[in-house]
Amino acid sequence: MARNASPPKRKTVLFVDDESLWLNAVKAAVRGGPVKVITAGGGEEALEKMLRQRPDLILSDVRMPVMNGFDLY
Repeated sequence: MARNASPPKRKTVLFVDDESLWLNAVKAAVRGGPVKVITAGGGEEALEKMLRQRPDLILSDVRMPVMNGFDLY
C-alpha cells in the first residue's frame, strides 16, 4: 500500500433471517474479519437497509414470514 493511500474499504454484507439465533451467529463468526456484516430480521427491514446502506452482497433466508427471500429479490 502506498504511503498516502487510504486502506481499502471493507465490503458490506447484509444477512437476512427471521431467526435471531442465526443473525447473532453470523455476526459473531465474522466479527473483526475483512467484511462488515449488517443484519435484518425480515424482508421489509432488509429493503430499508438495502436502500440506506447499499450492501455489496445480500445473503437471505428464503423461508420467512410476511416477505420471504424470493419476494425480497
